[in-house]
Amino acid sequence: MATNRASLSDSYLTTSPAQTRRSTAVTNADTPRRTAMVVGGFVLALVSLAIGSIALVQVWLAPAAADGKAAAAGLQSWEALALILVGGLGFAAGAALIGIGMGRWTAPQPPVSEDDYTGPGNSADMPDPPRIV
Repeated sequence: MATNRASLSDSYLTTSPAQTRRSTAVTNADTPRRTAMVVGGFVLALVSLAIGSIALVQVWLAPAAADGKAAAAGLQSWEALALILVGGLGFAAGAALIGIGMGRWTAPQPPVSEDDYTGPGNSADMPDPPRIV
């Protein structure tokens, strides 16, 4: 049975140099904005991680402070909980900014051939596709 995929060597032979250069040399006007999103997300994630970590250390040292083995915590329990939640949300927001900045969501490439819909090969290679069960 014929498959709808070209062999690896066929796909390299059929790719023209113009198509290869188009995919490697991308000039995008959004580059400064995306760079700012990635850097800003990284900074936000690091600051939020530091805030949450400080609050977690205070919570973990509370039993030792009660026994007199460590210094007393400087935060109330509700303050520590709020800082842990804010740190977690800030870390998630920073990671989302990094992902959005690195992604290619705003400018997808338009389809230029049938291969963009079916993959390598010709749709006539498989005239009767298997039934989906």
